[in-house]
Amino acid sequence: MFFLSSLNTILCTVFLQETYAPILLARKAAALQKKTGKPCRPAISDPGASLPLRIYSAIQRPVRILFLQPIIFIMAVYMSLIYGILYILFTTFPQVYEGIYGFSPGITGLTYLGIGIGYVLAVLFGIPQIDKQYRQLTASNNGIPRPEFRIPVANVGAVCIPLSLLWYGWSVQTELNFLIPIMGNWSSELLP
Repeated sequence: MFFLSSLNTILCTVFLQETYAPILLARKAAALQKKTGKPCRPAISDPGASLPLRIYSAIQRPVRILFLQPIIFIMAVYMSLIYGILYILFTTFPQVYEGIYGFSPGITGLTYLGIGIGYVLAVLFGIPQIDKQYRQLTASNNGIPRPEFRIPVANVGAVCIPLSLLWYGWSVQTELNFLIPIMGNWSSELLP
């Protein structure tokens, strides 16, 4: 992961353009100052603000949105529950596949491929389906898009998650073939 992250950072630094507004405005101000010879300060800069004040103002908006918008709060709680369950599921793999199925630690690592295949299939098939539904619902709404038009396919995924967890748990408890719980994990990630 370190090498992939390092490579990604280097490639992004070399090939991507800067988009952060304060840096772009500071560069523009420096170019204007160099061109005209007059001191120029970016409109967005506030040299008088202390670091704690800037941190407070940067944090207060997302926190207010989280706690004052019920739908944001509900979705945040739901997503944290789903991710918590996913990581608990990850921690059960060594115990299940080494203890029940007798896999070696190296082979147990391959059982995570089920979830990886589910993610890849979700990217290849689920996300295009969300976009297709979004375009259809936008067209039926006189071309006016709405964010909630992306939800119908995600609702199907919300039903698949508990079903796949039931599938995984039941197949492990009854000690079915090792492919059955792997397919249960695969199906949990199939739809976003």
